[in-house]
Amino acid sequence: MTRPQANILVVDDDLEFLQELIPVLNKVYNVNPCTSIEKARTYLTERSFDLLLIDLVFGFDATVTAGIDFIIEVKQQFSRLPMIAITQYGRPDNLINAMKAGAQTVLLKDGWNGLRWKEAIDEELKKAAALPAQNQVENIISTPGTGQLAAKAKLSKQASDQETHPFLGDDPAVEKIRHELQELSGEPDITVLLLGETGVGKEVAARYLHSHGFRSKQPFRAVHMVAHTQEVLESELFGHKKGSFTGATADRVGKFAEADGGVLFLDEIGEINTLVQQKLLRFLEEKVITPIGGKEHTVDVQIVAATNRDLKAEVQAGRFREDLYFRLHDFPIRIPPLRNRKGDIDIIANHYLRSREADRTVFNDEVWERFYNYHWPGNVREMVNLIKRLLVKKKVAKAEVLDISYLPQEMRQPYTENSTKTEHFQTPPLEHNLLSHYLKEGTLEEQTAFNELSEIEKALNTLKRKGLVVKELGFKNLDQLRYRVEKYYGDYPHLFSNFPTTKEKYKLYPNE
Repeated sequence: MTRPQANILVVDDDLEFLQELIPVLNKVYNVNPCTSIEKARTYLTERSFDLLLIDLVFGFDATVTAGIDFIIEVKQQFSRLPMIAITQYGRPDNLINAMKAGAQTVLLKDGWNGLRWKEAIDEELKKAAALPAQNQVENIISTPGTGQLAAKAKLSKQASDQETHPFLGDDPAVEKIRHELQELSGEPDITVLLLGETGVGKEVAARYLHSHGFRSKQPFRAVHMVAHTQEVLESELFGHKKGSFTGATADRVGKFAEADGGVLFLDEIGEINTLVQQKLLRFLEEKVITPIGGKEHTVDVQIVAATNRDLKAEVQAGRFREDLYFRLHDFPIRIPPLRNRKGDIDIIANHYLRSREADRTVFNDEVWERFYNYHWPGNVREMVNLIKRLLVKKKVAKAEVLDISYLPQEMRQPYTENSTKTEHFQTPPLEHNLLSHYLKEGTLEEQTAFNELSEIEKALNTLKRKGLVVKELGFKNLDQLRYRVEKYYGDYPHLFSNFPTTKEKYKLYPNE
């Protein structure tokens, strides 16, 4: 069995430095970049990491060391996780305080050396591997200085991963899906296809499946297909040998090999090109992969794929292989949108409030009414992100209870039985008849495109800069945002009459 690469979380808001660092470290580790401490807290609750690289200074003020506070926080919650501090500012007091806080060592960005950094990382990984196994409380990271509620949520390292990766809700459809995922976790040769709109929790469902079966002690790896160019995607999935193409300066272990023995989650499977489709089909038929420039070998991986597209329509359009479609269709599961299971809003919202040391009393009754009656075009992901933002607003405003003035504009209108979904979109005026068609008669994929374009349009109007939109909406980078917009324009150009800002920003002009 191939030994998986170490899983490293890098927390730094210096995008230029990350662009230099990540390609170097990715040759030998599985690197997970993160540009904010808030996102890092979420990642640490949802995934398992072997080492944390954390910048000491966020923003432009060298005297502010948020990274040190976070090191203290992580040390209290994950005492066995090795941490390396990184900094542009080699001030002696910062270095000493970082070591006192719990960092094993400190690396300087100025004139950084890839070999030196690798040696430091390997040394800390080696030390961590040598530590004796022991039971320990693993709390959910939340706001600084907290942790009591999280300790109750996870009693020990031996606590079930089912609690780490819950698939929440008591809607009958959700209960049925949970039962199916539990059964499928014991069927390692069955390929699972998760269907549903953006944000419904497809990766959460995949992690839930992984946590319940005998593969739970083996790796879980996720690949988001649109986060990579098609040229890079083949190497990301299957790996490559040194010298197999320009820029291949070292061997790379792909996600299939990293996930050997475990589960590989392939998100947005409908986006892959014909070459990757062919190699994926061969794996599903023969359990064989071939790295670029390398020799074929077998791997034992259960595939969980996901898409918000109509793959059957893609087959009919000639963009997706029919034989691959049927292989992926071993066991399809459709996850319903949040608006179709409103009874789960309370369960999901309270779960994420508790994970951040809060409870439902932070919102007044009118806010909860808006939660229950809003249509949630971005589904669970939109609600979770909103809760995060509201808790930050509460902290900044030093408010005891939040009222509807803290909600986004589209949620402030009072709910009535005659309310229509058009009232919630705060983009420029829409053509009512056309919108009604999208929401009532359009395909699931068309509705999903409309919902996501509405979020992009609103963010562009509010934030103005694409880089800020990327952070706000959770895209991996500018290329991923551009790809999504241009793809929707290619599939549904008629939608863009409703999104003039997006159309202008990306120079999307039809042949008129």
